[in-house]
Amino acid sequence: MLTFDDGPDPDKTPQIIELLEKYKAKGVFFCIGKKIDQHPATAKLIVKKGHVIGSHSYFHGNLFDVLPTKKVAAELFQTEQAIKNATGKDCEFFRPPYGITNPNIEKALRQFKYRVIGWNLRSLDTMIHNPEKLRNRVLKRIKPGSIILLHDTAPAVLPVLESLLVYLKENGYKTKLP
Repeated sequence: MLTFDDGPDPDKTPQIIELLEKYKAKGVFFCIGKKIDQHPATAKLIVKKGHVIGSHSYFHGNLFDVLPTKKVAAELFQTEQAIKNATGKDCEFFRPPYGITNPNIEKALRQFKYRVIGWNLRSLDTMIHNPEKLRNRVLKRIKPGSIILLHDTAPAVLPVLESLLVYLKENGYKTKLP
């Protein structure tokens, strides 16, 4: 599964969608609610092109994992509303910022019917800016069932994504949606 966090980005997200379409691949975009409110047309494009949009909190603050349950739930609700307003769709999936969960987050999640999706292949695309190094890191670790964490805001994601999609196609991998 190809997943993209931290968007929607009005420049990169549409380019990512074009690449996915070119290779008949699908992705899951875990979006920040505030960015959905800022770029509703980009969020709508994700869904229109047959991809999945999920919640990645409203602000993606550094301290999300220490917020009290009530504030976590408020962010989840705010993001759910942003998704609904932009796409007309209900939110079904959540990925916690930084992949961190705790009892407060779990308690807030019980109020919603989200499926939480993590990852098992962290690209490090927010830290590795060299496309060749990033590509090699991902390709060395990919295996059937991989959930690949990418960011539609990362500088090297576009140069790497096409070569990754070529590799997946040539090696018989299928990108699945949850």
